[in-house]
Amino acid sequence: MDYDLIRYNTIRNSMRASIRSVLYTFKSGVKTIILLPGGMGSQLNRSKQVFNEIPPGLVEVDPIWMDVGILFHGDALKLEIDQEGRDMGAYIVIPDGPLRYLIKAYDGTEKFFTDRENGDYNYLVFGYDWRRPLAESAAFLEEFLNLFRQAVFDRHHVDPLPQTTLLCHSQGGLVARVFIERRSDPRSWFERIITVATPFYGTWSHQRRYYIGQTPLSQLHGARKIAQITGTLPGPYSLMFIDKETFDIYHSQLDFAADEYPMVDFKTNEPKDPYSHANLNRYPGDWVNPRYLENARQIRQLIARPIPDTIGRLSFNIRSSKDKNTPTQQAWKELPTGFDPDKHPAPFKTLSTEGGGDGTVPFWSARHASTPLANTIDLENAKDHATIAENEEVLQIVKQIVDTGSPDGAKKGKNSIYGEKIKPAKPRVVKDFLNEVQAGRVNRNDQRVYDETIWRRIYNEVKR
Repeated sequence: MDYDLIRYNTIRNSMRASIRSVLYTFKSGVKTIILLPGGMGSQLNRSKQVFNEIPPGLVEVDPIWMDVGILFHGDALKLEIDQEGRDMGAYIVIPDGPLRYLIKAYDGTEKFFTDRENGDYNYLVFGYDWRRPLAESAAFLEEFLNLFRQAVFDRHHVDPLPQTTLLCHSQGGLVARVFIERRSDPRSWFERIITVATPFYGTWSHQRRYYIGQTPLSQLHGARKIAQITGTLPGPYSLMFIDKETFDIYHSQLDFAADEYPMVDFKTNEPKDPYSHANLNRYPGDWVNPRYLENARQIRQLIARPIPDTIGRLSFNIRSSKDKNTPTQQAWKELPTGFDPDKHPAPFKTLSTEGGGDGTVPFWSARHASTPLANTIDLENAKDHATIAENEEVLQIVKQIVDTGSPDGAKKGKNSIYGEKIKPAKPRVVKDFLNEVQAGRVNRNDQRVYDETIWRRIYNEVKR
């Protein structure tokens, strides 16, 4: 059996099941919202058997991203992709909606659009494998929309896509942008696309993961191991700051001067393109993949292409400048001799926070240069990247766009997660808990393993 074919069919069957779960409550004649989560915001399940032992029909799976197995079974280590592009051990990893252990990621978004007080909408989530290339996720989005259209038509005899809005958080917006480039007729696949905090020109934070890994996983397994696994995942490479070639073409449209490239050398102040092979010696060890860098550079250039006016008029970018500590330009140091991810900080220094952002995506990066200014919405209050797609201010704006095609006249929403009752635990509480897990002093009977406030904090950390 062919691994790629088995993986494709398994993911396709999972998408069918996700669509079936909403099909019987689908309402004809009302608008549909399809949420595309941000990076690390989709649940990933893994087959219990290796690919060549998977029987026809239903595949048995275990969640690996994420549930309690993250704490006790080393599930984070199962996220690795091998050199042949297979999930480690030749298992099959399957995306399956949003994260949902004890609580559901994007539960504020779901509550808003399923609360009849806010109107009548169909709502579903397109989960995608954020580890994989954006082009693959975009292809699966096309497949998902095709399956959704056919399933609704078979049951209700209507095509839902002309009344469907793609609501995209962070990396989800990049998936939608690549999807647009795949189609010669993108207008027939949706009514509108709304991005929230999407890094069209990159984030300041992802590049650091190749040096320090990812909180809280580095706490459990060490920064080196998590940084090495990060290097095996082709998809997130596209989240680094804009490549120099693209910057040279579009910098004036982003309100930058030619000499304001956002990543420069610590000593000389010369531009240092994170995608350039000339800078490979600045990365630690041998786990940053030159091929993935090149593929990500090409995807970055595709994302930056001008969007046709017919699509630009249907596209809306929502962004924040309210976190004034968001780095907007960084200096990149050469690695010290003997650099150790578990002992040394990432070799970056913030040079500027001018313009602000949402803590992860700079303000200037969250608007595509082709998006009309009238379709660019600058938030008044919301500023937290992890929860911004659940923020009531944002959701009221999204609702107005979905209902009328314009953000004008949106009801002023509160600066809080819609319907939130469970506040996240303080970072120190989670850090101390994970230290005890790592030391083997916590087992499944510990009540903190089932503390929803701890899991909300963990979800918020990884969605950054």
